[in-house]
Amino acid sequence: MLFLTFDTHIHTHSIYFGMATLSSFLKKCGFPVDWLHIPRDWPADKAAAEVKAREPELVGASMMTSDWLRARELLPAIRVAVPDAMIVAGGIHPTFRPDDVISHTAIDAVCVGEGEYPLLELLQRLQAGEPYLDIENFWFKSEGRLIKNKIRPAIEDLDTLPWPDHEMFREWQSGIVQVLTGRGCPFKCTFCAVPAFHQMYKNNGNFLRRRSVRNVIDEVKHIMSIMPVHHFQFIDDVFTIPRKWALEFAEVYGREVRVPFTIITRVDTVDAEVLDALRAANLEVVSFGVESGSARLRKIVLRRKMTNETIIKAFQLCHERGIQTNANYIVGFPGETREDILATMQLHRQLKPGNITVWYFYPYPATPLEKTCREENLLPENFDSEPVSHFKPMLRLPDLPGDELLQLHDEFVYGWTDEVLERVRSMREMVGIKAPEEDLARIRSSVLEFYRLDADELQQRPRPRWAAMPEM
Repeated sequence: MLFLTFDTHIHTHSIYFGMATLSSFLKKCGFPVDWLHIPRDWPADKAAAEVKAREPELVGASMMTSDWLRARELLPAIRVAVPDAMIVAGGIHPTFRPDDVISHTAIDAVCVGEGEYPLLELLQRLQAGEPYLDIENFWFKSEGRLIKNKIRPAIEDLDTLPWPDHEMFREWQSGIVQVLTGRGCPFKCTFCAVPAFHQMYKNNGNFLRRRSVRNVIDEVKHIMSIMPVHHFQFIDDVFTIPRKWALEFAEVYGREVRVPFTIITRVDTVDAEVLDALRAANLEVVSFGVESGSARLRKIVLRRKMTNETIIKAFQLCHERGIQTNANYIVGFPGETREDILATMQLHRQLKPGNITVWYFYPYPATPLEKTCREENLLPENFDSEPVSHFKPMLRLPDLPGDELLQLHDEFVYGWTDEVLERVRSMREMVGIKAPEEDLARIRSSVLEFYRLDADELQQRPRPRWAAMPEM
């Protein structure tokens, strides 16, 4: 079994948890597994030659939506290089765009939903020479026919699965190691595919599942035994639910592990008791999805009903306990106005996070907002052939022209960069160290480079308007 992943402009070196769990699961069941990560600069013939050298009988192409354009560019050459191999596509994009993916001439099958048991069953039947076209979760092409099999129930007990194959990603870790403790999310934000997962597994198992605390603690101990670790990043969408689970985790982790860690969560799922417990266990950073400072937009467009007061309180609780905060914002939503983005900037000034991200909205497949964008004709004509990007506006918004959205986004980032530089100056002056201007210039340059902004052009602009706004 050879897994393929594709490096694209949007990727960082993050663990592919679906593939990593499939790898350990199949190895445990006695099947050899290999992995090829195809860099951005490889031409198709180079990728095909590397695949051919591994002589796979089954190729599994793991894809997010950001990988699809690159994958469909490379797969024809790979198909020619290994004509007798079965090529299967899996991951979130094939799950929610199976018709589009399986129509590609190089792809023989698509795995929809969870892949552990479907893929194991396919390998077992191929090995035994048995028919396989009825395996649940798979769509197959066969003699001009398209066979769509039903979805099997979600895996009920995640503790029965082996831990992800961290060895595959050893050289990507650099002492900061990612861990995923469950699957699913109970919330139904309109920019996320979670509502589609809930619909897929409706009456077919519980989509929201969490591994036991003991299983997670044993995994992090295992990771520490095979590689250096100085920080764990728990990347579950909402780490602090169920609340009882989070409190139990804090108690056991604080007693047995204590390596500093980061979590991602929602402002309406934390309180003083939970944060006290996690801080005592060595929680260093909480990353909150704020998304927008407009209560109207959050409630009506995003289905996120927390109030600004709840958001502010969550950040205050963290800062009072010495927990660093990240605030994640998105601009360019359907229905968003200039006033909504200015409200986000005003709320940001009150939150005072240690770090931020400011992405442009992208309508991912099967999300409620993708449906809205298509129904309201907000997508550009070439949308489906354009790479996924969070670095430029994607929609045609009648109330927020692209040029104005660009300016507001850049002013937000530019103003925050000024905040960072002032914070650096202040911290160094507190300990009697003058911040060299070259250090400050390097910080500014790195922030602007990350967001792909033109420093010279931004320097010529007047000071960002939002920086002078009074706090609400």
